[in-house]
Amino acid sequence: MNKEKGKGVSMSVDKVMSNSPFAKMQQIAKPQTVNTQGVSVQTAPAAPAQQTKNKNVKKTPIVVSAIALAALGATAYVKRDKISQLIKNSSKQSTAKLQEKITKLKEQYRSEALRVLNENMNGTVVKIENIEPAAAIRSATPNLENKFHQAASWIEEAYLEGYSRADLKDGKNILNYIHTRIGSENNTLAQMYAQMPKEEAEVRLQQFATEAISKDSHTGMTPSEFIKDMWDVIIPKAKADLEALK
Repeated sequence: MNKEKGKGVSMSVDKVMSNSPFAKMQQIAKPQTVNTQGVSVQTAPAAPAQQTKNKNVKKTPIVVSAIALAALGATAYVKRDKISQLIKNSSKQSTAKLQEKITKLKEQYRSEALRVLNENMNGTVVKIENIEPAAAIRSATPNLENKFHQAASWIEEAYLEGYSRADLKDGKNILNYIHTRIGSENNTLAQMYAQMPKEEAEVRLQQFATEAISKDSHTGMTPSEFIKDMWDVIIPKAKADLEALK
């Protein structure tokens, strides 16, 4: 009887312990083992797996943000490219309009410039020394429309006609002669360019250099060399001379 009672007590104690809250907690906390082909492998606790999952979740917004920034960057680049192209197109249109304006002004005043030229020719010799001061007086006329362009037309036509008749040869072409005249002898034409709006003077000077070289096939000063020296040296000096007259 005592043995049976003891056995009953023992069984009841085992049952209570196995069902107690503390025992259940121990069972949950205790890692389980799985036998695979005779090798005991301890399974990973659940908590670290949850942490890994959480880490992946945290990284997702960062990746998305990087993609969004890249997309914004690409959009900004496309916009900048479009703006740059619009500026280039606008610049081309502006230059084309200026060229058209200068061409029309030269055509408008060419007949008057040719009249002055014919009045100052002695046979085949152009009296450039008479036309330059006359053009300067023309440019000083008050309230005269486009007076600097008018004066420039007088001198340009005289130079084109007069120096195309000079002793042109390789090494000293028409631009060399004109450059020497404006740079060393009389800078009235440079003074006309100096008093025009810079954009108009740039176009006019380019057209004049191109027209001059088209009258001569000899090697010598190039249009780009002529224009550069005009802007870097001759026109600044002409501006200084004009300031000195004030």
